[in-house]
Amino acid sequence: IMNLKALVPPAVAGVETPPGYGVNVSAIERIKSEFYDSQIRQSLSQRDYWAQLGDTFVALEVIFLEPGDTGINTYLSEFFDAWQELSTNPESYAARVSLVEQSETLSKVIREIYNNIDDLCLDTEKELDDCLSEINVLAGEIASINERIVFFQSLGTVSNELLDERDLRIEQLSRFIDVQVRQKDNGAVEVVAGGRTLLHDDLFFPLEKVSSFNEGSRERVLSIKNDFGFELKDIQGGKLKGLLESFNETLPEYRAAMDDLAYNLVQEVNKLHREGYGLNGETGYNFFEPWADPMPGDIIIDMDGEIVSLDFPKGAADKQKLLDGTYRLDTQKGFVSDSGAEVVSSYSRNGQALVESVYVADSDNKINSSIIFEVVKLDGEEISLSYKYLHTKVNDDGILETVSGNGLKKLTGQSNNEINFGGDEDWALKLNIILEDVQNFSTGDKFIIQVAAEGNGGDKIELHSINEDGEEPNLVFAIAAGNRSLQGKQELKFFQLDEKTGKENEVTLFMETEELMAETETAIFEVGPFSPEHPREYIYRAAANFRVNPALFENMDAVAAAKIFDSPGDGNGALDIYRLREKLLEGLEETSFEDFFRGRMANLGVQGREAQRLEFNMNAIYENMSEQAESVAGVSLDDEMLGMVQYQHAYNASAQFLSIIDEMLETLINGIR
Repeated sequence: IMNLKALVPPAVAGVETPPGYGVNVSAIERIKSEFYDSQIRQSLSQRDYWAQLGDTFVALEVIFLEPGDTGINTYLSEFFDAWQELSTNPESYAARVSLVEQSETLSKVIREIYNNIDDLCLDTEKELDDCLSEINVLAGEIASINERIVFFQSLGTVSNELLDERDLRIEQLSRFIDVQVRQKDNGAVEVVAGGRTLLHDDLFFPLEKVSSFNEGSRERVLSIKNDFGFELKDIQGGKLKGLLESFNETLPEYRAAMDDLAYNLVQEVNKLHREGYGLNGETGYNFFEPWADPMPGDIIIDMDGEIVSLDFPKGAADKQKLLDGTYRLDTQKGFVSDSGAEVVSSYSRNGQALVESVYVADSDNKINSSIIFEVVKLDGEEISLSYKYLHTKVNDDGILETVSGNGLKKLTGQSNNEINFGGDEDWALKLNIILEDVQNFSTGDKFIIQVAAEGNGGDKIELHSINEDGEEPNLVFAIAAGNRSLQGKQELKFFQLDEKTGKENEVTLFMETEELMAETETAIFEVGPFSPEHPREYIYRAAANFRVNPALFENMDAVAAAKIFDSPGDGNGALDIYRLREKLLEGLEETSFEDFFRGRMANLGVQGREAQRLEFNMNAIYENMSEQAESVAGVSLDDEMLGMVQYQHAYNASAQFLSIIDEMLETLINGIR
């Protein structure tokens, strides 16, 4: 608006001031609404925030391609179908090849999707860097305009062009980050963004990115701080907020979902596959390759709060684990019974005594053995046992080593049964065994007998299990140390029968002692599932490392379809893995594999539509506020037309007035003549 002021002629003595001297433009004022300007900035910030989130959701939808023939759920379904096919044809080489190849295809798809999300994270971070550069450039320009406006105002003038330019830059800035503008008396503005001052007069404080790691998950987290090192914790809108939320929350959410899916597949499938048997009787294989050792859920030994080193037998079979529980390790001097025979542990099952007594018939040699028996046949009072022995001894070089062997022996109930082990070896063991009641046995039963004669002139070590009440229900094993005392670093080998699988577990336990143990020394340790303090640290990048065990490509017969040893036609092991398809898993929010992923994709669709809807709404608000602001500050064509008509009529009236005066003068002049 132009403010007009009447010109006053200079006063001169004796001269009459004439009227209608004219007017002068005293000032040009900008007409604008601070309210509408604020609403425009807020709507722009929210619109661009939702637009950025919407772009992220669209990119994720493209990556997952769900639903579709090339999506994960399709390959998951084909993976479980392949296990079902193997369960019906466990001896089919083609079914095994199809299963392994289908599983590898599934793992490749999961890895590819995970890597694509990684790439999307990198692109988001690069865009965030560009966004910060734009914010800093705009803030610098506004600060420079502030300086010029203050200078003009100090001279008593106002530059509307600079004010318009500053308003435009502030509006552009609001698209990147939400801003609050405070007008100052000197003509400058102070801009606050994210709860921190972004610029003050002619000073601005550049923003920069800060990267850190989320404790417990190993995920990178981005934040923004200003030139003074203060973090912007209250960013309410703009493209910057959309990028931060995409990088810190949205993308990690779907990456974690992929990790959960892959991790639970590895854990559940491997657990069942290790318990099954291949065509050649091999067992203990992992189907999917683990990426950490120990894995969460693996059975480990924890002594005094530290995981003890484990050295499991190498070979085709995977780690054979101890039973869960709390154990007490005792050391004491070796002893001999009154009869001159070494006392050894016996075996009972479910409260029934199976072996009445066992003693060493020849204790001249220092015997430290574990003998695992399995009932293969019952015939009246006779019982046929297959056995495998594991004997620990110190060789001529002073090194502790294990000797193993196997055989078949027929025992008779209620009689003294003599069994010889070792043969012509440099050690020999003769056991006298009296069975309690042959009728308590059944075919397939397995039991273990431990023999712990004196070690190399020294200590005997006995391991007891401890129940919840702190009592010792049974002797688990007994074995001698390699040296006379447990001084320094001592290696102990022990064996335990797994009551569920019937397999013996061999573990090497390393202990450190500083001085010679007394007559009796005790150590307590836990055997149980490994539970990390931060589970997501172990699950992190599970999908990126998800792949089939390479050993299965070289040995398809090792794919464990059977649950019974030496039963190539048994497909129950494969059937159990197929049934995982419908299993509700705690690690997948009590859903199945397919439902978990289907739910994630449904959630992605809902989030994408919500972002699009809110972007549309915010854009409608922006357009409406712009029209309202324009009606106040802009030029109305209707008002201008009305003014033109008004001035036109005034002009016509003036012309008519002059025309009448002209006629009057003409009549008067002509009449005088």
